[in-house]
Amino acid sequence: MQQLKAELAAKDQEVLDEMQQLQAELADKDPKFQIQQLLDKMSVEDLKVQDEMQQLQTVMSAKDRKVQADMVAKEQTIQALQKGIQALKQRPYIERCESGMLKTPEAAFVTGSGGRSLALTARFNRAFRTTPVV
Repeated sequence: MQQLKAELAAKDQEVLDEMQQLQAELADKDPKFQIQQLLDKMSVEDLKVQDEMQQLQTVMSAKDRKVQADMVAKEQTIQALQKGIQALKQRPYIERCESGMLKTPEAAFVTGSGGRSLALTARFNRAFRTTPVV
């Protein structure tokens, strides 16, 4: 029984080898067969390229959506800042000083010991829109 199985397996292998040999001979002799093999190979490669292009398009569209969302967020931030600036520009200011000069009193920096205090008066020659720091 095992010998019969071995003989059948050997004959099957011979048939397969003969078929492969015939296909190889046919491929060498028949240009149509060669063309068909090339077309099959090209169609497989074409499908791979199309799949890769689809993946790249998906990635690019996702990146485009992210960039658009970032741009919208930045535009909203810019508009909010511009509104804040406009509100500051339209705020009414009270002018603090009109004219004058700043001067140090005599003997303000004398040497010696003990507590010291320095009283300065400030006068300005132009108007300030904010409180001047002296």
